[in-house]
Amino acid sequence: MYYVLGVYIIIQTGDLVQAWGDLTLMTASVFMLFTNIAYAIKLAYVILRRELIQKIIFDGDNELDGQKTKLAIQTVERYRKDTIRLVTVYFSVAFSSVFGITFSGEKDQLPLRAWYPFDATKRPAYQWTYAHQFIALSINAAVNLCCDVLVATLIAQCRCRLRLIAQSLRTLCDDVDVDKKGRITADSEKVVSSRVRSIVMRHQLVLAQVEQLQQCFSVPILGQFAVASFIICVTAYQMAFVTNLYRLISMASFEIAVTIQVYIYCVAGTSLTIDSDEVSRAAYECPWYGCPASIRRLLLVIMIMKASYTFFTVLQSTGEL
Repeated sequence: MYYVLGVYIIIQTGDLVQAWGDLTLMTASVFMLFTNIAYAIKLAYVILRRELIQKIIFDGDNELDGQKTKLAIQTVERYRKDTIRLVTVYFSVAFSSVFGITFSGEKDQLPLRAWYPFDATKRPAYQWTYAHQFIALSINAAVNLCCDVLVATLIAQCRCRLRLIAQSLRTLCDDVDVDKKGRITADSEKVVSSRVRSIVMRHQLVLAQVEQLQQCFSVPILGQFAVASFIICVTAYQMAFVTNLYRLISMASFEIAVTIQVYIYCVAGTSLTIDSDEVSRAAYECPWYGCPASIRRLLLVIMIMKASYTFFTVLQSTGEL
């Protein structure tokens, strides 16, 4: 895969050097070149951090597959369907742009400008070059999309685990004995305390996983945002000079695909923040008023917690964990 990507970057770089000085031709080459460079960075990080990513996937799957209550299983299924729906829309738009770019050009013209060490306008070199560009675009698009989807699904995994923790907090005092004043009994206190400790540990694992994701993908995502912003501007500039309707439609679909590529990261990060805040709200919504002071202190820490290590340190210092 890296061989195909490397060849493609070299070809696009050669064409950019050849077209240097002609703004229209330069913009025609640079948007795919920058796309491939950003894709190469993402792929490199995935390969270098593959063991950590595999561990994150394994740990998350173990917890989600181990859910036994009906409500928890429904939550996992809902997140799974939402992720599949997002991935389906993303792949549909992206491959529509690939097919549009490939087959909407003029007759006897390659889909993309590129420099080759031979005359690509003569047959059969033209057919082979055309096939090379189509295959390279399809493979690059597929793997590039998989890198984006990998990040989005790992974040969705964290979100689902946070939502399950919030559900556990809301049902913290279910099926426990209470006295006439609505307070849990001494025997039930041990059960509730054990549940809180379990929730705290699960929460710590999720927060640790989020930090690991940040270590793995913060640089590639930054590069993706920078490149996507540039490509959106360059593509919009090119669209102003396109007269071929089919070419215009293909470039518009590419513009939409790049926008969705940025949107996936934005919506995943925003949703993760919302689901994280939901844990604090869930701790307040549980019947804490019927719990003893030791359990209320734990719930209070959960409600005001902002950083995982601070949370863990506070719990250790209070002797409640």
